[in-house]
Amino acid sequence: MAKTKISPTLLCGEENNISKKICIKKIVLALALLLAGGALFLIINLFGFRSDSAWFFACGCIGMLLIIWGGAKLCCDTKHMSYRGSVLSGHIIYLTNGTTHDAIRAIEQHDWAALAKLVTPAESGAKIELVVSADRQFARCQVLTYVPYQFEPVSDVLFLTPADAEALLNLVK
Repeated sequence: MAKTKISPTLLCGEENNISKKICIKKIVLALALLLAGGALFLIINLFGFRSDSAWFFACGCIGMLLIIWGGAKLCCDTKHMSYRGSVLSGHIIYLTNGTTHDAIRAIEQHDWAALAKLVTPAESGAKIELVVSADRQFARCQVLTYVPYQFEPVSDVLFLTPADAEALLNLVK
């Protein structure tokens, strides 16, 4: 059970209210990391640390780490998907192998106790991909099974009510 990228198949449909937005907070954080890394290199130059000193090594390593971390956040982690302004998040629930049809039946019948018995904490060859908005007004899931080299859908995309989404999110925890 883990947080994951949102599968594009779960976003397909008649919904026009899904958008990709830039997150200003994440951009500011990434720029702050870049500036802190740059400041450490500036400190190395201003104080004239010798290249064989521990301070030179520590400031250089931490500065490089901050620059790499800030650059990665700036390149990869500045956008998020949202539904009517509510942020979407993707989750994976792993199932015991061979139980995909039982999982589909449990989801369709809203039998969350039966579905909970199929959940396993370890990665397996069967999983449920879930996308849900922060306000729970948008939720979809799909059951997949592993066929060599990739996961293939076993079910169509299943639309969930806010109560169903909450029940599935409780299985993720």
